[in-house]
Formats: sequence, C-alpha cells, structure tokens
Amino acid sequence: MSHVGIAEASRSLSQLVDRAARDREIIILTLDGQAKAVLVGIEAFEELFGAKAQAEQPTMPLDEFQREFHEALVEAGYDSREKVIELVREVRREIAVERTEDPTKAA
Repeated sequence: MSHVGIAEASRSLSQLVDRAARDREIIILTLDGQAKAVLVGIEAFEELFGAKAQAEQPTMPLDEFQREFHEALVEAGYDSREKVIELVREVRREIAVERTEDPTKAA
C-alpha cells in the first residue's frame, strides 16, 4: 500500500494505474497528508465488491424466476391478484411519501 499526494498522482497517473492493475497495489491518494481517495485495479475492485462473482453467476431462467417469485408472494400472504395489486399500491404510496420527505430520493 502506497500513499501518494494528489498533485504527484496527477503527474504520474498512468504509472500509478499500471501499478494498481499489474501489481494489485492499493494506492491511497492524499491531500495535505490526509487520505482522500483510493486507486485500485479493476480486478481488486471486483473482488472487493463481489462484482466478479455476481457477474459469473448464471442467470435464472424466466419461468423459474416467475415460479419462485409467485411462491414467495403466496408464502407472504399475497395469494390473490387483488392482494398483490394492493401491495403494489402500498409500495407506491410509501415511495411517494419518501420522495416528499427527502426530494433527493426522486428518481
């Protein structure tokens, strides 16, 4: 793990990226001696956040997903079309309330 000032990093960015990618080195970018950001290679990033494992998982066939989703709804008590529609309406109302309480959540 290396600490590099942001000004220095801007002058040698390509070499730092190469070190992070090739050597799997973690490079901490600092400003006035304080850590501000981290430069890591994509492989380390994917491992850290599980993105690689997630991407490698096979996708579930649509019919199997629909069946399992239906089973989960029934188990949760949503065993009729009307109950599912009411669930969707409740979720929409909750989203609307959240958006009025915190406008940054508006999508």
